[in-house]
Amino acid sequence: MKKLLFSLLLAIPLFASAQGLDHDLSFGLRNNADVKKLQQFLTDQKVYAGDVNGNFFSMTLKAVKAFQTKQGVVPASGYVGTKTRTKINVLSVSSANTQASINKTNTDLKTPVKLQPEQPATTTATSTIPTATSTPAITTPKPPAPPIVSNNDQPQVQNPQPAPIETWEQREAKGFINADQKGWGSLIMTNALGEKRYYRKEGNQWVRKNSEAEAGQAYVDPQVLEAYRILTDNLNRQAEENRRQQQLVSEESRKQSELSHKIYQQQQTQQCQDRYDRAAASSKATAENNYGYYTNIIATTPSDEYFADHGLAYSGYRQQADQKRNEAHAELVRIAAKYDADLQILKGTLQICLNAAAQ
Repeated sequence: MKKLLFSLLLAIPLFASAQGLDHDLSFGLRNNADVKKLQQFLTDQKVYAGDVNGNFFSMTLKAVKAFQTKQGVVPASGYVGTKTRTKINVLSVSSANTQASINKTNTDLKTPVKLQPEQPATTTATSTIPTATSTPAITTPKPPAPPIVSNNDQPQVQNPQPAPIETWEQREAKGFINADQKGWGSLIMTNALGEKRYYRKEGNQWVRKNSEAEAGQAYVDPQVLEAYRILTDNLNRQAEENRRQQQLVSEESRKQSELSHKIYQQQQTQQCQDRYDRAAASSKATAENNYGYYTNIIATTPSDEYFADHGLAYSGYRQQADQKRNEAHAELVRIAAKYDADLQILKGTLQICLNAAAQ
């Protein structure tokens, strides 16, 4: 009984350390219970020599990468996801069972076997037939054999084979098809670990969102909205034109109407051009203002020759000046690109306006 209790006491820490990881772990976690389990496991695997403190920092990240490389987990990024957690859980259970069996065997070998003391001889009247020259036969019972303790007394725990876990990619592939067939605009998915993800249909694609509320917001494609506005304007304009045409009962009225329509088109065309000119001028003024600001920064920042002349060629001031000039040059490039993009948008808007006015 004492041997059994001693074996169980030796096995308890191992089974405790073999508890599985329930959540994905990543760099930056602090005072996390699962991170402590992970660090203890990596220490047992001899790939981690740091403190078991629950902080997922650089040493833990390096140890996870080493373990992933050793176990063939691809990619070995240091992120403890489904594949890595499965490896850790299986190895933890297997290691705990193996060590518990070894401890049990060592305990049996180290425990001294107490033999029963030899009993005094007793006579048995029926064991032999007495003769004239012999005394009754005396038999000495043998001491009881020590109990045989088998290593198989402990129930053998089969290493559990992890059930295949459906990845997010597989779950998303099926979920998106099902949602498209049902015409849904938002979707919530839950995996086997109870983790949730939220999606919203945007055009022809499903886009992941941060919350259920964000996924449930109605999505309107900007291009569709603009096309609808243009279509509505055209239909309204056409309806108005038809109504006026029906009111013309004479040739003079028809000619007057045509003249009026021509004037209307010219006015609309001029308004389109005026709006374009104002917007283009505003965009240009903004670009020139910003361009002048960063050009002035480049001009007023001390040059390499200035630092060389003053013996500051390798000082931190020169590095700051170089960084400031580089950032200013990058802003100039960005300003020019934005100005070109704004002009393209304005030109497209002008063309749409002109086409509508020509109707």
